[in-house]
Amino acid sequence: MAEEYAGLTVTLNLIFWPFLRLALLFWAGYGLLDGALLHWLPGFDPPANCWQLLGPGMLAAALLLWLLWPRLRLLETGKKDNSPLLLSITAVATMAFGTNYLHDYLRVALGRFETLDSPAVLRRPPLRSTFYCFRHQYSAAHYAGVEWQAHLVNNGRNLVLHLYVATPLLASPADTVLPATSWLALHYSTKISARVSEADKQAAYQAFLRHTATQFGKEDFAAPAGYYARMPNTDERAAYLRAARRARLPLSATPILLIAGKVSLATRKQKALYYLACWLGGGTTVFFIILLISRLPAASAQAFRARHR
Repeated sequence: MAEEYAGLTVTLNLIFWPFLRLALLFWAGYGLLDGALLHWLPGFDPPANCWQLLGPGMLAAALLLWLLWPRLRLLETGKKDNSPLLLSITAVATMAFGTNYLHDYLRVALGRFETLDSPAVLRRPPLRSTFYCFRHQYSAAHYAGVEWQAHLVNNGRNLVLHLYVATPLLASPADTVLPATSWLALHYSTKISARVSEADKQAAYQAFLRHTATQFGKEDFAAPAGYYARMPNTDERAAYLRAARRARLPLSATPILLIAGKVSLATRKQKALYYLACWLGGGTTVFFIILLISRLPAASAQAFRARHR
């Protein structure tokens, strides 16, 4: 006898709507926690990957196993069809990666703009949700330090060359005899084929250095959007700190890394909301399509409803 399957309405009520509610509640909880930390503990600075990806991913997976997996495992599986696993991966990715854009939005929306006389007065570590503007500043490009890195990507097919530059931000040229506290972070990169000869790689590296030197020579070290923000706690921050230690200027005991704002804060909020909506819409659509082509046995649906009356 042919297997009888539940209708679309039953499948939506049993699986899709619970997933959507879980995702919205997950983001609401993350937003409340992140907003509270930004407001009451703005100096809280865990590694960005842990706070914005690993932590949300583990929590999303735990909530899915607890609340949604009993419903997903009702779906029929076969040798070439493992809908519960695909739906689980889609759900966790949708919830976890969406928190990145939610964090970016909250950081700007709850942040404040602070005007200081110069970078020299920025003695304490900048706060996560504070953006800075300086009335007077001097960028000592001659004293910049660099850190060089190379990484294989695309399963070893390409080699990405990175150059991290830390340039001291001072109040005036007279400060070049003092330990520098604030440093502007600049990043240059290029990608080449990893399968070419060593001679070609060296030629590409030298061309990259010449191009970077030209770009660096044209830098005005001013923030196009008029503000500077704290460098996030990522692996790149460690690279910039190593670059600052190689600079031709004394380094303060607690160096502060800043990045120049490229777009206005209003634009950053709009982009964060846009990508959050795109991630929610895209993840939900993929989840719905996978669910649409999945099969839910009617007997399993009826038994589940009977157990949860």
